[in-house]
Amino acid sequence: ESFVRADFGMLINDNVSIHSRDNRFGGQNLPNVLNLGVSCDYLPRWAVDVDYDVIQNASSALSVNLNYQLSDRYRLLLYEQYDFDSLGTGNQASLETFLVVRRMLHNWVLDVGLHVEKATGEVAVIFGFGPAGWGVFRDNRRAGRR
Repeated sequence: ESFVRADFGMLINDNVSIHSRDNRFGGQNLPNVLNLGVSCDYLPRWAVDVDYDVIQNASSALSVNLNYQLSDRYRLLLYEQYDFDSLGTGNQASLETFLVVRRMLHNWVLDVGLHVEKATGEVAVIFGFGPAGWGVFRDNRRAGRR
């Protein structure tokens, strides 16, 4: 399939940026996808991303990604995606939720949490362990972010 993929980001100030990720246009037999979002990074204490996604003739969804430092050793990661217009029918629903508690262990990271896929009714337990510089759990759409 031939399509154009476009991403952009703009830093408003030291803590706030706007972005557009994973946009796709012009693919044969593929819908156009548009994303627009705002990131507020007040790290190390907290960071939040709010994204709005539109998939042509399919859906429009709002995603919120929160990273909050509970203490020097613990972080809370929360991701929620809410669909405003499923398949153009006007039906609204919460699509998925991630809730992860991250424990920092000197040079290692331990992640324990839940992933609830509400569209299919699936529930998964998240368990990750790895070097601190890599991070363990992350939303694939946020690859490359802190």
